[in-house]
Amino acid sequence: MNCEPITVSLPRETLIVFSLPSQIRRPIADAMAMLSILSDQRFLELPLKAQQTGLPYDFTEHRRSMNLALAEVGRIIGWTGRGTLNHAALSFYWIQMQLRFERFKLQLRETLLGQLNAGLRRIEGVLGFSAEIKISGLPTNADIDEASEKLNTGQLAFTEVMKRFF
Repeated sequence: MNCEPITVSLPRETLIVFSLPSQIRRPIADAMAMLSILSDQRFLELPLKAQQTGLPYDFTEHRRSMNLALAEVGRIIGWTGRGTLNHAALSFYWIQMQLRFERFKLQLRETLLGQLNAGLRRIEGVLGFSAEIKISGLPTNADIDEASEKLNTGQLAFTEVMKRFF
């Protein structure tokens, strides 16, 4: 079986290239790099070596340090490690993080949808019709602003603030 890579050249006008918005491109790249470091298997060597050699080692402290590092990685976009950090944050701050993540997802969704629709407009002649993809029913910037305001002023209970988003 031939495992040589095959290159297929496509005309640029037939491609849709998706790119991150400039304001989140660097934070995403930084977060991905930090997550790569955190997932390095060498972090598991110390507990194993400590167990084998009798070195004093506190796994609880190790896990706490890893969770703090994970919280720092997710802070910029509001990612909470798929619930890994839920137990370690006060409700107020957890909701702030969730709202930050909702805004990040909205920004990303709007950018990608805009790029997809721009691509569809480019190929209208080839398709023989025009098309546009629209999404409705998802949280808007106004929804996020309102929830944030109600959280910060204490107008709603924590559980009520997030109902719009789940």
